[in-house]
Amino acid sequence: MKTPPMLFRRVLGAVALAAAASPSFAADAATPTASASVQTRTPWTPPAVWYDVDPGTWTAADVERIQRESRAGDAQAAYFMGVLNEDGKLIPRSLPDALRYYKMSAEQGNASAQASLSRMMLNGWATPKNDKEGIAWNTKAAAQNNRRALFNQAFFARRGMISPSGDAVVIPLFERAANLGLPQAALELARTYRSNEAESVQAWRWLGMATQTGFAPALLEFDEWCNKTPDGPDCLAQVGNALTRAAEAGYPPAQLQLGVRMWESHDKTAGWSSALRNHFIKVALDTPGLSTDKPEAAKWLTRAAQAGNPKALFNVGLLLEEQNYRSKYMKPNYKVASIGTIRTCYYHAATAGVADAMVSLVTSMQEEAEDDPLSEQEREALSAYWTGKAGETGVFERNQMWAIHFPEWRERIGTPAPAFLRKGLGEPAQCALEPMPGAPKDNS
Repeated sequence: MKTPPMLFRRVLGAVALAAAASPSFAADAATPTASASVQTRTPWTPPAVWYDVDPGTWTAADVERIQRESRAGDAQAAYFMGVLNEDGKLIPRSLPDALRYYKMSAEQGNASAQASLSRMMLNGWATPKNDKEGIAWNTKAAAQNNRRALFNQAFFARRGMISPSGDAVVIPLFERAANLGLPQAALELARTYRSNEAESVQAWRWLGMATQTGFAPALLEFDEWCNKTPDGPDCLAQVGNALTRAAEAGYPPAQLQLGVRMWESHDKTAGWSSALRNHFIKVALDTPGLSTDKPEAAKWLTRAAQAGNPKALFNVGLLLEEQNYRSKYMKPNYKVASIGTIRTCYYHAATAGVADAMVSLVTSMQEEAEDDPLSEQEREALSAYWTGKAGETGVFERNQMWAIHFPEWRERIGTPAPAFLRKGLGEPAQCALEPMPGAPKDNS
């Protein structure tokens, strides 16, 4: 018997507000790469925050000048050449060339180049990953008061990667970076001070500084904080469109949260708090998320899923599966997807560690679909593998219903080849909720 899929509502809001990792320090790339397709700067991180300069303001004449001066050995021009090669908007993108120019400039003492060279080394972009040398270059940049380097030094100290460490070192470094205009440093200070109730004034002050720059993660957290504390500074005046601004900036966690709020505006975990809802009903009925708008919600959920957000991928998979079920008995409100597309959404969420997506993969294989690319034997093997992986997360202990359905999960841990795991599956770009003509805004 096929296990009923989880209720959509139960999981959406709880995960949308997970804090995002800072874009300035990401040491998660395990292997060096020179591929032009590798993303370095995230779409929601302003160029001026990422590079200390905005190459989007440069003209063709500026590029010619930069190229000419870099050939003459100018350190700043060499750094700008690194930016141009990493950014790839005004000249063809080349991470190896970006690395070469950053190093050329860094060796001449340019602090921005030293910080960017450090980032390349820490991430393994176009060079073997090298934490020791990366930290050394960052330390040189921090000594010159580069805001990105100061921010990263604070993270190194917080994680015990350098000495001395501890809050006595971390907080002043964050403060220096924030006062130099780095929004993620102000956001980290807000998070730090928020953990101490006696420091709430400081927490709100730093959060306000981060949101004033339009930094998407800060706008998302401002939305979260204001829903929990509606009388917080500037909440009533500014929170109404904060989440939308973060989503429009391309920040997937904000796109997910906005999609959740618009899909079910009265959801207790994702919707507006009662205090804010009552306020907006009186003064701004057009506030996003005040009313349910499923087609608009579908747009934001799709964007988050196609950007690779694991929780969005999972929830889009659930909604697509729901629409397929609906199509058997009535007109679907959204385009019906193939079983391969549904499993694709679940698969990418599952490989990112979403236990509920692992279970949904298993349940999607309990019955053969008309368009199923897998044989019964293949579905059984994959079902066994994902049952085991889900069990290892502890999800069956946390969910009594699943514990009944999967009592012997420990015996079902297979080790299929990676190619087999992906059989019949595609990429996150397939995971889209496409409204049919006349799809209602609400639950009618």
